[in-house]
Amino acid sequence: MDFLKNIMITLLAATMLWSCSDNDESINGGETTISLSTNTIQADKNGGNITVTVTSSGDWRLAGVCDWAHPSVTSGKDGDVVTFTIDPNTLDEKRTATFKFFTGSAVAPLQVEILPAYIIDLLSDDNLSISKEENTIQIQLNTNIAEPVITYSEGGEEWLVFDKRSDFGGKVTLSFKAAKNVTYKERSATITISSPLVTNPVNVNVNQKRTEAIIPETDVLMYDLSARTISFKVRYNVEYTLSPAEQQQVLNILKHCGVLQPPKFDAYIEDYDW
Repeated sequence: MDFLKNIMITLLAATMLWSCSDNDESINGGETTISLSTNTIQADKNGGNITVTVTSSGDWRLAGVCDWAHPSVTSGKDGDVVTFTIDPNTLDEKRTATFKFFTGSAVAPLQVEILPAYIIDLLSDDNLSISKEENTIQIQLNTNIAEPVITYSEGGEEWLVFDKRSDFGGKVTLSFKAAKNVTYKERSATITISSPLVTNPVNVNVNQKRTEAIIPETDVLMYDLSARTISFKVRYNVEYTLSPAEQQQVLNILKHCGVLQPPKFDAYIEDYDW
């Protein structure tokens, strides 16, 4: 009975050493010690080879199974170097695995990490045209980057501002506010969404319409009844012509004022630089 009891205790201790646990801290007991040159190794999305040096008071063994991280050896002695070959990560999330080095009752955990394949893909239109009024612009992305960098070109920061981010259905929507265009010129800017984690940024061109206007130099002209050529300047950013009905309306007003000679509608119109 004592012999069977001793076997069961031995098996239980061995099982505890080989099994994975939530405790990633090094455990050294009695006269046995073991430590690693680092307890965490990390590769980018392309994977690669990373080495770890083992310092131990005796021969050691390595426990752990992972289908994308492959140790060069599973046992060794003090001072040995273990090379982990990490496969490329084709997923859009970070992957982690834990290996454990042990000698006697001493344990040293090693966490292996590989970063995801980061992406920023544009799902919505890359050319947006909006009215002169205040607008909300939405840009939809497929990305796993938590905080992309947002920049504006051509003075866009003066009338474009980032509002909020929404994540739904695996897609990301970035919302921007565009101020009302009170000027008489159209304006445009490029919103660039980038990150050091990706090579190619996303560019979205935004074009906002102008405030259209026809502004005469004066709204009152006063003359005597002598025949004359009347001219005036008009600032405008749209095509400006008098329709036949408008010309007739002017004739009627002049006739009512006693002007009997019909005018020629060749008023000078200046293409004003707004």
